[in-house]
Amino acid sequence: MPSADSEEGPREGSDEESQEQQRDPLLDNHHLDDIDWQAVLSSPARVLGLVAALCALLLLGDAGTASKIWSAVLPQYNGGLYCPHAPLWGQDRRPDPGRLRIVALNAEYLMFDASEGCKQQWHGCPWSTAAAAHRHLLNVAIALARLNADVISLSEVRSCDELRTLASLLGSDYAPYMVQGSDTYTHQNMGLLSRVDPVTDLWRSDARATWPLPSSACGPESDGAAGTQGVSKHYVAELQLGEHKVALVGAHFLAGTRGADARSRSRCAQREAQAAVIRGTVTGLASHGAHVVVLGDFNDFDRFVPDSTSNAPHSQALHLMQTGDVSVNPYDALPRLQRSAPGWPCSELVLQSVMGKVDFSRRHSVWSDLNKDCVISGGAELSLVDHVLVTEGLVGAVAAADIPLFYGPVQGGQKMCKDDPSYVSDHWPVVVDFDLAKLPTPSTRTLCRVD
Repeated sequence: MPSADSEEGPREGSDEESQEQQRDPLLDNHHLDDIDWQAVLSSPARVLGLVAALCALLLLGDAGTASKIWSAVLPQYNGGLYCPHAPLWGQDRRPDPGRLRIVALNAEYLMFDASEGCKQQWHGCPWSTAAAAHRHLLNVAIALARLNADVISLSEVRSCDELRTLASLLGSDYAPYMVQGSDTYTHQNMGLLSRVDPVTDLWRSDARATWPLPSSACGPESDGAAGTQGVSKHYVAELQLGEHKVALVGAHFLAGTRGADARSRSRCAQREAQAAVIRGTVTGLASHGAHVVVLGDFNDFDRFVPDSTSNAPHSQALHLMQTGDVSVNPYDALPRLQRSAPGWPCSELVLQSVMGKVDFSRRHSVWSDLNKDCVISGGAELSLVDHVLVTEGLVGAVAAADIPLFYGPVQGGQKMCKDDPSYVSDHWPVVVDFDLAKLPTPSTRTLCRVD
């Protein structure tokens, strides 16, 4: 059919036929699939025409058609490798508006090239063929489908191409979102699949923190090493759940701190600086009235919530995110803050881990195959590096948390190598359920202030 700005005049016929043919196709709900939306969005004049048509529909009270048009436009608007844009008319597609289930999973190189699987510049990517990469994505989809999450936060994703494919396998309830990160070594990013559309475009902080921090537990000062560090892989997604603002901060921190060498000490200190950046982001979100969920692969352990093998943390990263001050116990401080008068300083904001609600025997989220035998060889290969932290208003709304160990090798000798047809990831998902009826109402919440 002619484009919206076609010079083709009306064909011969009755007045009614001419009026129908001259009608703006954007207003015709039956022809939305026939419109070349990329051509529309590539022309400033056509974009203005689209905006005018949408405004006209809203003024006429036809929000339904306007929403359908935007739903057709959004995949093109969010086309390409990255898809940070929020829809003009967001939707909440959760089956139960009173509940929220969040899943965090490191999907282990959810990356593929249509012809060669992993590209050479994606350092560490294990899928040697396109078939292997697609099979891995399908296995991730099968695993996620079992969890029926409302929001899925994924680490180690290349682009929105992978997210769109994953969403198409999971069903139409999920929309993909990603803001481009700055990891130029692995080319990994954080991705989001959500039944709840964000109210603003996804964004990330370009802030950097100086390392080593004064409270560092890593010891790089003995090497004379120092610098600044940002968080190359993270996103902020702001949701509106009824009357509640909830912000998700998904992040993936630096690894490589198991050794005692100078490089490990430096990366340990850099991870603490990353925690300081996320801490600052959370503070800003909380000061604007949002409940905040921080989730992802932080490549370290929690001194207050031990994992199933009681690993001691390498750095202060988790503690710094929780309190900003490693002399403060986040679980001792919380009752004091809850009794505070309105406007307590954001510097005293506390994040608590929900991982204590996970059964201790299952409190591990990653399998590190240290001897490369494709078998879990004792507890030393199991640890908890994927965490979910929440601000104080959400603590009482956590209904349950779990790490379902329903795929991969199990204790007892079962083998599971990366080339196994059913292989999913070297991480297991963290699942958290919230009962939103237990959130404090906005009128009774105590908001913090930025000093």
